[in-house]
Amino acid sequence: MLFSSGTDEFPAAALRHIREKVKEITIEVAEPRAEEVDRLGIWPEHTMQALAAAGLLGLHVSERLGDWDKGYRA
Repeated sequence: MLFSSGTDEFPAAALRHIREKVKEITIEVAEPRAEEVDRLGIWPEHTMQALAAAGLLGLHVSERLGDWDKGYRA
């Protein structure tokens, strides 16, 4: 986990890590197939799987539901 449960703020290092990971996924996974996804109007399953594998899909999900509860700004 990138920060300890129950905190209201991201530590700067955790935020940098998240941004770096999102950038990596964007460049390596999403961008190469973006034109195809847009042209065909398909769900970007490959990108969603990469985000899930990186643990990034639950940033906004409530902690009571078992995730990070950091809101959409995360």
